[in-house]
Amino acid sequence: MEHAIIVEFHAKPERRADFVAALTRHVDWTRTNEKGCMQFDVHVDDKDPNTIYLYEIYNDDAALTEHRASPSLKTFQEANKDMVASRTAWQALRRMTAKSRNAPAANAGTHSAIIALKIKPENTANYLKQMEAHVKQFTGVEAGCLQFDIVVDKADPNGVFYYEQWESPQAHRAHFNAPLLQDFLKQTNHMIAERAAPRLGNRI
Repeated sequence: MEHAIIVEFHAKPERRADFVAALTRHVDWTRTNEKGCMQFDVHVDDKDPNTIYLYEIYNDDAALTEHRASPSLKTFQEANKDMVASRTAWQALRRMTAKSRNAPAANAGTHSAIIALKIKPENTANYLKQMEAHVKQFTGVEAGCLQFDIVVDKADPNGVFYYEQWESPQAHRAHFNAPLLQDFLKQTNHMIAERAAPRLGNRI
């Protein structure tokens, strides 16, 4: 499976512009120079501009090792020490990726959501199987989904993340209110031990 990295930064308000500039340089360098980097997205929280999310995909162990050793990452890490109030990161494996038929490529302004769940251990295998079937079903009939990834936490096989990109907040709300999703939630809610508040943002 491909490696996924999810990071949540809380930038110090007075250093936000410097942080975004340093991050942009690092992202551009990684996309250009690391062939194993398949995706590197940056999103700003839709309520707090100082909260910034990263979503990265690396195609194998070698690509992840190369990224961890990159001079750009070391420069960025050194530069942002005094720019952020906190940083939280998760390492995961991408289990599935999908999108709506004829969906355009995601770009700046795309609406995003990162959903974090803890599944009851006795239900994890069944939940993931049902979720994969659900994603295939709704992306076949709903418009507006530019990307929907299922990733599993490497440190906890019962930890599941969804990374979603939508054409607009309206498309995301339409998906949430659709009968397909509501039926899926009714069938699977009893399998979930914990559900964190969704992290909603816009791609920059």
